Amino acid sequence: MEDAYLGGFLHALEKAIFLVLAAAKRVFVFVIVRTVGDAQTVADGFLGYCLSMGQDGKNPAIAGI
Repeated sequence: MEDAYLGGFLHALEKAIFLVLAAAKRVFVFVIVRTVGDAQTVADGFLGYCLSMGQDGKNPAIAGI
């Protein structure tokens, strides 16, 4: 009986986590598209972010870009 309860709980938890991640992904993409506008600016902004991360020494693996 306890195994069935635990299995149901884990299934519900898994479903809840999946729904939260799906919603977060949707919101994240919406915010990026909404604030930035076009794809070229997104690419430039991401490249600039990667370069600044490398120059700050926070992420030396990206510094070689």
